[in-house]
Amino acid sequence: MSAARIFVDSQNQWTAQFVPTDQYMRQNDAFLTPGWRVCITIAATLMLVSFQLNAQPVTADKQPSVGDAPAIALPLATDLSSKITHRDVRRAIRKVGDWQLNRVEPDFNQDWTFAALYAGFMAVPNAAGGKRYRKAMRHMGENFSWQPGPRLAHADDQAVGQTYLELFERTHNPAMMAPIRARMDAVMQLPDRRARQLWFRRPSIRR
Repeated sequence: MSAARIFVDSQNQWTAQFVPTDQYMRQNDAFLTPGWRVCITIAATLMLVSFQLNAQPVTADKQPSVGDAPAIALPLATDLSSKITHRDVRRAIRKVGDWQLNRVEPDFNQDWTFAALYAGFMAVPNAAGGKRYRKAMRHMGENFSWQPGPRLAHADDQAVGQTYLELFERTHNPAMMAPIRARMDAVMQLPDRRARQLWFRRPSIRR
């Protein structure tokens, strides 16, 4: 486990130096209560993971589209209300859902980032246009032959199965469930690698 020392220069640019957490705590023992030690350990873990994720190279198995954000914030909608009424909530859901569907449907893929979007489409009630979104999800599943992503035991490639199963619950079409069920059955047959260490460990805190 590592802790981070943050350095800020005169231009307000910051860098982080990672040192072993126990070393950091020994050097700052006089100032750290047990509660602060827990906070430092959690913050250091999150920062280290963030740095590692940002440093990961783009590989061939990455999907071509995982979402985007405008460089300049777009203006707020002027035809929506902040009132919590059925009519106003339905209008807001439909406006966002239609925008999302029209924008990204050509880029649909089996990555987890899109699986989260699919789950949102499936959650839209009929009163807010849910039938249209479920139809789009059915076309998506048919396009992928109801298959999850290519990596056998990777949760990112299994997440799309949630939408397949929700559609199966509505139609009872076995073709919608068969591939994801086969994938889960295959994962259950994988040997348990007990010797493999997880990336996180329970922090040891001196009292």
